[in-house]
Formats: sequence, C-alpha cells, structure tokens
Amino acid sequence: MARRADEAVATTLSGPWRIRDAQRAGWIIGLAVALPVAAALLATYGAGSALRFATGAVLAAGIQWLVIGALRRRIGPERASPADLVTLLRAALGMLLVGLVASSVADRLGVAGWLACAAALLGATVTDWVDGPLARRYGPTRLGGALDIETDSWLTLWSAAAAIAVGGLALWCLVPPLARYLHPARALLRGGLPAGGGPWWGRASGVAQMALFIAALLPVQVPLRDATLAAVSLPICAAQLIVQLALLLRPARAPARTG
Repeated sequence: MARRADEAVATTLSGPWRIRDAQRAGWIIGLAVALPVAAALLATYGAGSALRFATGAVLAAGIQWLVIGALRRRIGPERASPADLVTLLRAALGMLLVGLVASSVADRLGVAGWLACAAALLGATVTDWVDGPLARRYGPTRLGGALDIETDSWLTLWSAAAAIAVGGLALWCLVPPLARYLHPARALLRGGLPAGGGPWWGRASGVAQMALFIAALLPVQVPLRDATLAAVSLPICAAQLIVQLALLLRPARAPARTG
C-alpha cells in the first residue's frame, strides 16, 4: 500500500503539475486558510475588521505571488515536491498574521488572539517539521529550498508584528526580523538564491526569538506576564540582531547556480 502511494506521488510529480503552478497553489492554500478566518472575524468583530483583514491578506498574498514568480523565473522549469505545498501552507499562515495585524483587533484573549497564536505556533512547529522529511523522501526542489528559509522569515516577521499589535511587545522587536532580510538581498544581488542553514548559535537565537513571539501571543493571562516578557525581550532580540549582523560579516558562500 505504501509503495503504491509513493508511486502515485511520483506519477503526479512527473505529470503536468510543475513548479510554475506553485503560484496558483499558493493562492488556493491562501484562500483555504483566509476564508474561515475572515468569517470568524466577521461574526465576532464586525464587517470593518473582516474587511481590513481581507485587505491585508490579499496584499500579503500578492507579495508572495511576486516573490514565488521571481524565484521561479530565476530557477527555471522544475518539478514540484509535496514539501513545497507544506512550505506554501507556512507562507499562508504568515499571510493570515498579516491580515490579523491589518484588522486592528488587539483581542489577545479572544478569537483574534487564538487565531494569531495558532498561526504562529502551527507555522513554527508542524509545517517546519514536516517539509524537511517530505523533501528528503520525494526529492527537494531548488524553489522549495529558497522558499523554505524565506517562509520561515516571513512567518517570523509577522509573528513579531502580531506579538507587538496583539501581545504588547515593544516596537523594536521588529528590528531583528527586518535585519534578516539583508541576507536574501545580498544573495540575490550576487546572482544566487536565498539559502538557509548556518551555525548552531544562529539557529538557537532564532528559536528563542520565535518562542518569545509565541509566548506574547498566548491567549492566557498569568501573573507577571507583562513584566516577564519585557525583561526577556530585550536580551533575546538583541542577541538575534547581533547574530544577523555577525552572519553578514562571515565570508559569503558561492552563489547557487540559477540556470
């Protein structure tokens, strides 16, 4: 049974579904994620909040569509992998966070808070854990490799924005996620593709940063919550910013071939 399933997947990947359809798949996954959330916001907070959510989500989906298209043109024709769909789901969860920030609903203990926390937590755990094994089993794609790290950064950026808008973190917590975009900018300017990896201390600081954002979004109220988050946010965000700057000073790897 498992062998037949693997053969069916292989047939699908060698058929008409190509990586150029990642843009179309991104829209479909985005709609599947966004429509129930928009309905929940409409029922709970009214039409204005739902409309602002929809506007932010559409703008975010448009940005994702442009990025995928630019990477696809640089990479060229390529077959798809199931891992790419999981990566696109993580991008859609980032899009959901964009919409929630745009909705201006700062209800951490209510529906908006639960949705924001679930999106950040699901994106940082399940989708991030699943796409790697899928890529190893069915074969990685160059687009998937570039999108994997960029969807991580996209999710982190908008988890930070949601943690500020909904969870009460300070505005400067956005600085490290924004600074990280210096890395793909440098890679693209040198003719390569965005790449992940890095030393263990870089990954450790990134995990601590994401844990901070998820903690700020948790829809619970505990004693000393605000004081604790304020106390730990400065060292965590400062460490992540130092890591990003230190990685920029490391010798750049040779750019991945794009043609």
